[in-house]
Amino acid sequence: SIALNPEANAEAGKNLVATLSFKNSGVVPLEGINAKVSITELGVSATKFVDQIKNSDNSQVKEDFVLKIADEVPTGTYTVRAEIVSQFGGESEVREIPVFILGKNDQSIQIVNDKLIINVPVVRQNVYENREVIYPITLTNQGPDANTYTLLLDGANWANLRLSEPNVFVIEPKKSKTINIYASSNGNAEGEQIFFATIKSNDEVLQQITLKGDVVNDQKITSILGLKNTLKIILIILVVVLVAAGVYFGIQKYMEEDASAEETSHEQADIEAYY
Repeated sequence: SIALNPEANAEAGKNLVATLSFKNSGVVPLEGINAKVSITELGVSATKFVDQIKNSDNSQVKEDFVLKIADEVPTGTYTVRAEIVSQFGGESEVREIPVFILGKNDQSIQIVNDKLIINVPVVRQNVYENREVIYPITLTNQGPDANTYTLLLDGANWANLRLSEPNVFVIEPKKSKTINIYASSNGNAEGEQIFFATIKSNDEVLQQITLKGDVVNDQKITSILGLKNTLKIILIILVVVLVAAGVYFGIQKYMEEDASAEETSHEQADIEAYY
């Protein structure tokens, strides 16, 4: 399993700590284990060597991996990838989870009333069919009393939506709470789409937030990438053929010139012999 700190969302310019938990469920101890946590899109990773994992119920291992998020990282959803590899057996296990990273300059604040402040750092992003993206919403209770809020999702017949926790929650006074909306395309639409996040308290609608998703067809991306790779291969083959043709004709020309020179030399020898 992977646990992230901070739990809600990471921030550009700060560290993201990923705690990786794993254990040996086999019958013999495992040796020479490399554990790696990375965010491929950002080019950051951390690796640790685990000498041995015994085979018992109490053999769970926990390791912390610190990932430095650069200042210039833009707001968006990224993938944290954890991989455990055995140096001797060749076995490996991989797990991936999404993480939302808030850029330094991206933060939208909506003041609903004198008691509630809503932060919506991103209202539009690309949405894919085979992986989830995160729309975080942070609510801050500025009032003197605890309040119960309800978050409802509506209008998304094009997406699979879920919340990071129950949609009814209590926020203590002067406290904040972040709810993540996980979204992925269900394959029924393309292009720009919208859905709504409605925040209620005591059956009163406090705010309705419009969130947008640009649905990206993964199959089209794969086809385009495949076409690009095919064109690259064709170009490489063409270059190889041209180089081979150049070498062939160069050698042929050299042999012709060499044969001509040899023939001229024989003719001169014949003339000298005649004289």
